[in-house]
Amino acid sequence: MRLDRLIPEFKDAVDKGTLAMVAVVDLSYLNVKMQKMIHQVAEAEKKLKPKQTGELRKFGKEITREAVENVLTGKERKKPQSVSVKLPAELYQRYFAQMDTGEVQEIMEKALEAYLGKEAASV
Repeated sequence: MRLDRLIPEFKDAVDKGTLAMVAVVDLSYLNVKMQKMIHQVAEAEKKLKPKQTGELRKFGKEITREAVENVLTGKERKKPQSVSVKLPAELYQRYFAQMDTGEVQEIMEKALEAYLGKEAASV
């Protein structure tokens, strides 16, 4: 098990039951310096959740104190959401059949800007 790769503070938290084993796995992949920074920021939170440690692990070597604070307070980076719009199949075939998704998105954006005006597109 990767428990031996944790800083003593996280090992103690596991023993006390305040740190889940699932969270331990993600933390064990981070170096000692990163683990100590996470521990300092997380002390106020009292408990690290597995979802949070998984998000922290994704940062890898690029993790910063600000990133840790954002993840622990729920302000972690979120992917921009997309919205699906349905077109009749014949319309799609007529205009977009030979194009990839990126090209279709670019054309749709330009068409909407032309139709609605530049001001509406920047909203």
